[in-house]
Amino acid sequence: MKTSPRACLFRLGMQLFALPGEYTRQVHTVSNLRAVPKAPAILRGLFPVRSNVLPLVTLEPLLGIEAAPPLGTEAAPLEYALAVQMEFEGRALAFGVTEVIGFDPLERSILKPVPAEMGKMRELSIGVFMHSGEPVLVLDAEKLMAALSRAFGVVRVVA
Repeated sequence: MKTSPRACLFRLGMQLFALPGEYTRQVHTVSNLRAVPKAPAILRGLFPVRSNVLPLVTLEPLLGIEAAPPLGTEAAPLEYALAVQMEFEGRALAFGVTEVIGFDPLERSILKPVPAEMGKMRELSIGVFMHSGEPVLVLDAEKLMAALSRAFGVVRVVA
């Protein structure tokens, strides 16, 4: 019996998203997050994972969701308890999430086009499907990494 590809389902703010499993490496508890001086606002900091250090980024500005205040300010306690580690073409990073729903089958054949009113979210998604009555936007890893690269200038992190 052939199994369906899987995706990591997570919530960012009030919206559900999915990242195809082939780009999802792990879910981490964020601890020991360290700010990076003069880093772009999209970089929340660096945190240790085994013998490596991963950058923690915020996807909110890229997706048109209200972003958290900069790390290290009074208004910004550590807002992400969880992060999803993704890897694309040898580049690894983690992005903070509000909640991880789990890993579910992802049938690309059932994806519907993302409605135009989804704005920036639409630009970085490959489609939408329903999960427990809520729309789930499936992120396009290539477009997401390209958008992050533009936001940073260049992202070249090896895990």
